[in-house]
This record gives sequence, structure tokens and C-alpha cells, in this order.
Amino acid sequence: MHRFSIVTLTTLMGSILTAGAAIATPMPFPEGPTPAPNLSPFPELNEAAPLPPAPAVTPEPAITVEETVAETVAETIPPKTNSKVEFMTLADLAGDKSATLLLEPYQARPAAPVPPTPMASPEIAQARNLFVNRPFNYVGGGINLGLSGSSDLGDTAWAIISRFALSNTLSLRPSAVVNKNAAILVPLTYDFPIAGADTFEPATIHPYVGGGIMFTTNDTAIDEVNNNVGPMITGGLDLRLDDKWVFNAGLNVGFLGGDAEVGAVIGVGYIFGQ
Repeated sequence: MHRFSIVTLTTLMGSILTAGAAIATPMPFPEGPTPAPNLSPFPELNEAAPLPPAPAVTPEPAITVEETVAETVAETIPPKTNSKVEFMTLADLAGDKSATLLLEPYQARPAAPVPPTPMASPEIAQARNLFVNRPFNYVGGGINLGLSGSSDLGDTAWAIISRFALSNTLSLRPSAVVNKNAAILVPLTYDFPIAGADTFEPATIHPYVGGGIMFTTNDTAIDEVNNNVGPMITGGLDLRLDDKWVFNAGLNVGFLGGDAEVGAVIGVGYIFGQ
């Protein structure tokens, strides 16, 4: 039984080797490439027409970048007579008119002149002065310094002062000098305020002059007064301290008979009804 198996196995291996040798043997191929089969439905289009010959091209000379730059530089730079290198000095620059603007120092452009401010016309200035320096009223008190006379006006006494503005330039200034008796003065004055540097500020100094009547309460039979009523003249100034207070100084001269009654009044008044 074992012998049959070995013979059978040997026969099988021989058959396998014979088949492998047959597969390894190369197959014969025909000479040259095999033409592809014609599958087009229009076989007459497969024959291409011959192409015309290409036109001849004449080669152009090659231009390099160095040659182009050299020609441009030669056109822009003028030729020199010699080959020396020239340098420009400060003297050359000073003589060169094209460099004059570069060498000149900067000068500031002069400022345009400012036109003068037009002055106000006399009419406008007068109207502004009258508006700012509106008349004012005051009442106050002070002291009378008698200089001459036998009435209270010529003696040292207390004084009551006042001003009642009638217009921009006229005022009624009744006052009284009171000691043993009383001297009453009723002058009408002309006022002319002196405007300051600022026309928008009210004037500080207000001088005045005027005249009126004077009468006393003296008993002519007892006192040394020849008459109780007589004319008078006055002059002085109001010095305005602020919007509410004013300083007054004035000189009053009254005539009673043949005598002159003279007194100087100094006082302070309170401004009201402005």
C-alpha cells in the first residue's frame, strides 16, 4: 500500500512540472506593431491632408539691457571736452542763478496792515455819553463852613444837601444850613459831567454852576440881618463814588441887603430814582 502511494505521488509531481514548463515557454509574436482596427464610420476622413510648409522666420539681432541703458545715458548726458571730474564749490553755487533761491535765507512775509478802527461820529459819541451819563438825584447831609456874613450861611453849621435833575444838564439843588436859625438856598444849576476814558462807563466828576434865591429865618429886629431874602450864586462839583453814593463840595454866596454871606459846604449824598 505504501509503495502505491509513493508511485502515485511521483507521477503527480511529474505532471505538475511538465505543465509549468509549458507555461514558461514564450509565445511567438508577429513582426512589427499590430495596426489598430479602423472603428470610424467614415473611413475616408482617416486619410489626413498634407500640411503646408511653415514660412521662414528671419532671426532679429538680440538687444541686451546693458546696451539700452548705455544709449539712454549717452543721450541725456552732454559730452564733455575732457575726461576730468568736475566738482562744484560754494563759490560756484553762489554764482549759479538757479541756486539763488536755495542760498537766500527765509524771510517771513510781512503781515498785512490792519485797517484803523473807524472813529464814532460826534453824534454817536454824544448819544452814547447822554445814555451812559444819565442824570441822577440824591439827598444827603454835611457841614457848612462859614467864611463871611452874619447869617447861618456865614457861620459853621450843619447842612442838608440835595439834587433833583430836571434834564441832562439842568438841576434844582435846594439845601439848608441849620444852626440857631436856618438859611434856605434854592439854586438852579447847569451841570456838565466830564466823561472818562471809557465812554461806556458813567462820568465820575460832575461840576456845576448856577444861581437862585436865598432866604433866612433870622429876625431882622434882633439879629444883624438887614433882609431875609436875597439872590445867591453857587458853584461846585459832585464826585460820584459808585452807583449809590456821591460826594459833594460847593461854595454858596448869598446877598442879603448890602452884606455878602459866604459858606463852603462838604457832604455825602445817597443816589435814588436813577
